[in-house]
Amino acid sequence: MSDSCASKGSDGRFEKYAAPLKVLIGLMCSESFTYEGLMKEYISDKLGINLQDIVKMNIKGKMLITTKSEVKAIPLAEVKQYVRRSCGFCQDFSSELADISAGGLGLESWTFIIIRTKEGEEFFSVAEKSGALEVKPLEGNESALNLLVKLSAKKHKQLSN
Repeated sequence: MSDSCASKGSDGRFEKYAAPLKVLIGLMCSESFTYEGLMKEYISDKLGINLQDIVKMNIKGKMLITTKSEVKAIPLAEVKQYVRRSCGFCQDFSSELADISAGGLGLESWTFIIIRTKEGEEFFSVAEKSGALEVKPLEGNESALNLLVKLSAKKHKQLSN
């Protein structure tokens, strides 16, 4: 989870960092959390969950922590205090500057993908043709697209309120 946003702008400030990158894959994100606060202070210390036992974490209207023995659902209001401060300034839910954007958007066992550039399309095509990816159309899961639009609009409005 990154604590900052970067631009592929033409002003050259990020060029030395971005030049080695061939394809940028960005995550759909409402907010991210500090490791010290969320993982250590809340999950380990307050909830008593051994961090080594966590096999998966997901946010689906609430934070879902899957351990080797259980799934614990935590209301987002309980972990809001551990959100990184920089998330309050970011208006980009869907990684609009990435070549490829990826996120769950309520899909069970699938990832919603947006291919935004020619480079992203070429990369994705090679991965699909090699069998590294299983791809299916969105049909029947239009609710994921609706959620993308809703969360993107909410994030864009964030600073104007």
